[in-house]
Amino acid sequence: MTSQPSWAAEPELSVFVNCPFDDQFRASLDAIIFTTVHAGFFPWMAGSTGSVAVPRVQRILEGLSWCRYSIHDLTRYQGEGPDNVSRFNMPLELGMAMALRTPTPDFDAHDWMVMVPDGHVYQRYISDLAGFDPQAHDESPQKVALCVLSWLLTRPTVPVAVGPDDVIGKLPEYSARKRALDESWGAKTPWGRVIDLAIEVARG
Repeated sequence: MTSQPSWAAEPELSVFVNCPFDDQFRASLDAIIFTTVHAGFFPWMAGSTGSVAVPRVQRILEGLSWCRYSIHDLTRYQGEGPDNVSRFNMPLELGMAMALRTPTPDFDAHDWMVMVPDGHVYQRYISDLAGFDPQAHDESPQKVALCVLSWLLTRPTVPVAVGPDDVIGKLPEYSARKRALDESWGAKTPWGRVIDLAIEVARG
């Protein structure tokens, strides 16, 4: 098994988050992070360690290998810019997670959840998911939070039985304070500060 990073929780409480990082997705990412923390889990992302000496794909694979769970948002499927280019990082990372689904003597089966847009358009751009039951959302933070919470609360290692009203009620405060934190750090907030803020708001 991958050795434990000093900043991480135990694997059974660790959740790898695979989603866009741009401003357009900021509110949804806030919802994923805050909901994960409020349910008693520890979210992990490729940039969590702040290490630039290790290739990004290696950090992703090591993070997925360490975390018992992962959340993959594949709602961003349309091309961007004048060349209408789509980004394939999210499906690539989902494929890594799916490959870890088979348990080994040193590693329990990796458990993952994927989110897609409302409707059935995902069956056109990633048809191999048709045999699964992805969570659909309309890109609103509230719906994203509900998708994440409903899945996490059914995991066998869930430590906190939190309700949707509590999560959604506190989410605006977390998002506002997270934005202020990012501004003070120049959008380079250390991951530990992000988690500390989520814990503070969740317990408030």
